[in-house]
Amino acid sequence: MGFTASTITALTKLTPQILNTPYYEFFDLFSGERTEEHGINNKNNLSTKKIFDEYYIHCWDHCEHKEWKNKKTKLKKIVGSLCAKLDGVFWDCSAVGISNVNWAELDLFTAGLRYWKNIDEHKVRWAIFNKFFTSDSVIIKIITVKDLETMLEGFEINADRMIKKIFQKSWVSVKISYDGYKIMIDHKVDDPIITKYIVDPMEFATRVSSEVNEAQILELLDEGAYTQTEVTKFLDLKKSAVSKIWKRLGDGDEGSHEIVFHKVGPRGSSYYTTNCENCFLGKEKKTCRKESIDEITTIIKESFGIEIPKDYFEQIKFNQGLLKLRRVLREAERSKDTLLDDNFNRIVGEMFQMLITKSNSKIIKKGDYAVPMDDMIASFPVLFEMGWRLGNVSGASLMQGFNQKIAQKAGFKPGVKITKKMVEKIIKVTEEEVNRLSSLSQ
Repeated sequence: MGFTASTITALTKLTPQILNTPYYEFFDLFSGERTEEHGINNKNNLSTKKIFDEYYIHCWDHCEHKEWKNKKTKLKKIVGSLCAKLDGVFWDCSAVGISNVNWAELDLFTAGLRYWKNIDEHKVRWAIFNKFFTSDSVIIKIITVKDLETMLEGFEINADRMIKKIFQKSWVSVKISYDGYKIMIDHKVDDPIITKYIVDPMEFATRVSSEVNEAQILELLDEGAYTQTEVTKFLDLKKSAVSKIWKRLGDGDEGSHEIVFHKVGPRGSSYYTTNCENCFLGKEKKTCRKESIDEITTIIKESFGIEIPKDYFEQIKFNQGLLKLRRVLREAERSKDTLLDDNFNRIVGEMFQMLITKSNSKIIKKGDYAVPMDDMIASFPVLFEMGWRLGNVSGASLMQGFNQKIAQKAGFKPGVKITKKMVEKIIKVTEEEVNRLSSLSQ
């Protein structure tokens, strides 16, 4: 299908460096769902001051690099430069701001940036096309590997390998050669065949049918409440596609009422979930609950040999919660002895251990073994948080039993005088008990 003229033009005016912080955050500001109070989304005219204020807040919230957190002068230059470079592409730029914003075209481009950000081949394609288009040569355009490496500075990319991969599929009508040091393109700048050959493969894979996207969205919302922004990011869809589907499925006059408003989040974002009174699968609410609870109790019985009364799960108020629990238990039930699982479990386990250890080292006081963990644990995935809290309770119970067992084996009780011999016995019993506990966990 190919890219629009606006996106092609933007690729010639900008380089892949805008995929880096804080340039990427400028475009990220214009993507996704934004509440009315931010004053960005769908506004036809935006003052430079308004754009900078929102950009500065966005960088403060999203930039990990501290050097961009409070650099207003540098950030103002970025805003001015990008607004000017894209004049006539996505908006009209003047001394006071931008006007006539083409949100549809801008949304397509920002969706592309999210996609290209993670694919090295597309960064190299972009760099080649940009160099080709901006070349001063009238006849054969020569692009050296060094030129590309300079444009791609900061990205860990093997340019030579990527160039060979890009040009391994030759077209009869495309006159391009590569000798390991330089690329030679024997075409005019306005030759559309070069755009098709170099740029079109960068097209992001979200051009699937709206029915497929709709099914993905409903499946996600059927296990929880999400905003449009979250759905866009989780499913790697375009904002415009999600917005149209949202309207079609929503509870407005033109919607099918298959999804409904759930609540307003802390930043004013609207959370939606599936409508159990008008199930997209055609199920009755009671039937859905019964089927979910039946499967949940069966999995628990088969996996743990424990029967939990079905009435217990009636405490889960929303059907979406039951469906989410069912999926989690289905995942736990599957075989987890593949190489992929082994590698994933080991690395992720080490990652969480490292996060906890490093967080502890920042807040722990010398000689104090009790560390406040609530704020940190709340940032972890919910199942990890649950596991951590269960582990804390089990650990406290284990320590109590451990101490009682040592005292019993050592013959220590209230009123008994602590002698050197008693201390030695306690140490010996403690070592034996520690070894016994260690063997149980192997």
